Parts: sequence; C-alpha cells; structure tokens
Amino acid sequence: MSPGLPGAVTPSMRARQICPIRSIFRHGGREHSAHRRARFAGSARWVAPGLCAGPLSCAPMTQRLIRSRNPSVLFFGSDEFACVSLRAIMGVCSVQGVVAPNTTRLPAPTFAVASGLRLYTGAPHCWDTLPKNVDVGVVVSFGHKIPDRVIGSFRYGMVNVHPSLLPMYRGSSPIQTALLDGVSETGVCVIEVASRMDSGRILSSRRVPVDGNDTYRSLRDRLAVVGSELLVNVVADVERAQRGAIQQGSAEGLRRATKLHSDHAAVDFETMSSDDIYRHWRAFYGFIHVHAAWRERKRLLLIEVDPPSRATDEWALPPGEFVYDMSRDRIIIGCRDGTHLAVAQLQVSTRKIVSAVAFAHGYHIPRRRLLSTDLLRDCTNRT
Repeated sequence: MSPGLPGAVTPSMRARQICPIRSIFRHGGREHSAHRRARFAGSARWVAPGLCAGPLSCAPMTQRLIRSRNPSVLFFGSDEFACVSLRAIMGVCSVQGVVAPNTTRLPAPTFAVASGLRLYTGAPHCWDTLPKNVDVGVVVSFGHKIPDRVIGSFRYGMVNVHPSLLPMYRGSSPIQTALLDGVSETGVCVIEVASRMDSGRILSSRRVPVDGNDTYRSLRDRLAVVGSELLVNVVADVERAQRGAIQQGSAEGLRRATKLHSDHAAVDFETMSSDDIYRHWRAFYGFIHVHAAWRERKRLLLIEVDPPSRATDEWALPPGEFVYDMSRDRIIIGCRDGTHLAVAQLQVSTRKIVSAVAFAHGYHIPRRRLLSTDLLRDCTNRT
C-alpha cells in the first residue's frame, strides 16, 4: 500500500473501475442508469453519468485566471452534494486528493477513485500525513469537525460550501429544515472554515427560490450546482475573496439545522393535516422515507405522494381511514381538519414497494370511484 493514511488508495488500484453509485443528478430532465465516459484534466475516466451532466457556467475571465494560477486543493467530502463541487474544481484546480470518512462506499470517495484521485480515509488523528504545501482546503458535506491544526496547514486556510443563507440553518440538515419550515427562499454560502462549525466569514453567497413542490432531492441538486459555481470563483482568487469577506450576523433566535434521523420523518394522520404531511414528505424525499404507524405496530412508508387537494370535503374521511380511489389509482388517507392525502406508492415495513392498487388488493382497502367536480357539473347541466 502506498504511504499515507491508513486505507489510502492509489489511482492504479481502481482508477478504471466503474463507479457503482447511481447518481440522482439529472441530465436533460431524465435519470440515467447506464454509465458513460467523461473527461477530466485530459484523462478519460468512468464516472456516474449524472455527475457529469452539463458544464458549469464560469466567466471566461475567471477561467483564464484559474488556469494561470492553477491553485492546489485538498478536498474533504462524502455525498452526492459534494460530488458536484469536486467535479467542478477538478477541471480548474490541481486536486491533491480527497479526504473522506472511514469508508469508500460513499459517493464522493467512490467518484474520486474512479477519477484517478488519491483517496485518504481515516480518523482526524491520522491526518498528519495529508499532503503539505496545499493552497486551499475545500470542505463540502463532510460531516466531521476539522481540527484547527489542519485548518492552519493550508496556505489560504479552508473554505466550506454550506446550503443555506448563514447564519440561518447552521448545522447538518439545512436543506431539510428549510423545507420543513416552508420557506420560499434559501441559498448557498461559501464560508471560511473556523474553529466553531458554520461560523466563518462569508466569502460568497447566492439566494435560491424554493418551489412549492420542491423536494429535498430536487432542491439539493439545484443548490449543489449553485454552490459549485460559487466555489470555483472563490478558489480562483482566494485572497480577493478573503479581502471582501463579511462576518455572519448574530444567530440568536434563528433556527438551527440539527442532525435528523428516522424518528423525525414520522407522521400522524390524527394530528397532522395533509399540508403538514406533504411538507414532511418533501423535506425527506430522497433522504429518509416518511412513515406512519400501521397495523400490528408496523411502519407504513409513503413513497410517492401527490400535492394536497384544496377541496376539504371531497372525501370526508375520518383521520387515519384509508380508501382506494379507482379513478386516479391512489390510496386516499384521511387527515386532520377534514383534509386528505393521495398516495401513489407505499411500502409496509421491509416489504417491497407497491402501487396503490396492489396495496388496496393486498390489505383489503375499500374501493371507491369519486366523480370529479367537472363531471358532476356536466351531469347536472344535462338534466
């Protein structure tokens, strides 16, 4: 094994391995399961296709500046969000390696090895053997606190891409928390890495609107691209970015984005309206499946959910009662305040995901056919 951290992997070991992750970043509005070739720094590598989707927009002047300086970078990251920034800086910086948590199954380290980059894994106390004399350390969705000695080892310190308008939503779940709060706008900041998490000076930022039907996955994808564009411009001239840096405002009274787990994705039809449950589903879609209590203490996972209907008396179901809508092929669930939820796909505990009609058949859900308002109006006019 080559010298370096425990678990260091050289490019020659797995440089041409097909990346095993199925990227959820879209190209042309579609998801692709096949892998294709992409070029980075003049070398052809196998990578997941979504991670290569579309060029980033950088001003020609910025690109010439980056090429002339060719700053060296050490990248710290783990997930799909990090992959987008890693891909962006690979074409314009000299990436000295990728530092990842102690696993090679995460998207960022897998992508790094497939792209021929040196991979370092291990606990922070093993980081004494990281590359020296590197210009900038880049942290994107890393999930671990960086020791001060590591921050100070880079010529220009370290920068972090954070998907919120800091100091709002400091913490590990800013995208999910913003969706849970129902905000109409969020954003991305590139900040200096400081001793205290997410508290460094802001080097660059951009506001991003939130659509009413955005999910964690769709919003994450957009924020990842915006963050990578900001990052490229910051590392192009770190000194200039640092001269224009601003301090974060006070975080007192602002919502923190605490670490989320499965219990946070639980919903209750008795106490939550359809709007509440749909907001939860949007916030966790692509992260954790929203679930509710089901028969015999089982969990019912809501896989695909429709936006709530505005007609509160359309079904008039008591909270927690299920019917199968034969007209739309949906399971209709009564919720609080006379509202209802339409679900297209469900899953009970560890069983497979099924359609609404299969769920209705397997669990003997009553069937109804609801005439639409327009059809009822037509019938009335004809009489």
